[in-house]
Amino acid sequence: MNIDIVSRVRAAESGDLPANLLIDKFNTVKCGRLPFTFSHLHTAEAGVCEIFSKSVEPLLDLCITGFNTSLLVVGESDAGREKLLMGDDNVRNGLLPILFAGLFAKIGDDDTYGSGRRPGDGTLLNRVQMQMVEIRGEDIIDLFRSPENTQPLHITETADSGVKIDVGRLCI
Repeated sequence: MNIDIVSRVRAAESGDLPANLLIDKFNTVKCGRLPFTFSHLHTAEAGVCEIFSKSVEPLLDLCITGFNTSLLVVGESDAGREKLLMGDDNVRNGLLPILFAGLFAKIGDDDTYGSGRRPGDGTLLNRVQMQMVEIRGEDIIDLFRSPENTQPLHITETADSGVKIDVGRLCI
């Protein structure tokens, strides 16, 4: 299992607590005596395309070759998570629209990923499953459900299958 932890660091703003972050050349951020090491650090000025190409596109390549992948975006309130993921009026596309466009473009690329076809039949066998949840406090909300149906999801844990988010007929 390979886990890359990536961060976009911004300067302290008025109203923030005094920050004494020290960043070294090895992508380690120290806050007081606590060190946090990242696979890659993006500057506050890094745009969606830069973050995608350096941090998300490698996940897409792994996904296409058959690995399960996950993108987890965290941050405090008003940190810009939704804007980074979905985009807004100023940023046309967020990470997810770019990711989906790249995913389906690669799936449709016969030269590279043609092994997904059945012998003698031109029907594609590729299947894409996705789950998008928001964790707010202690509630887990399925973001693909309609706004009227936003009951929190439940977490189940068994010795055989481990921890799963129960979303009705599908567990992830």
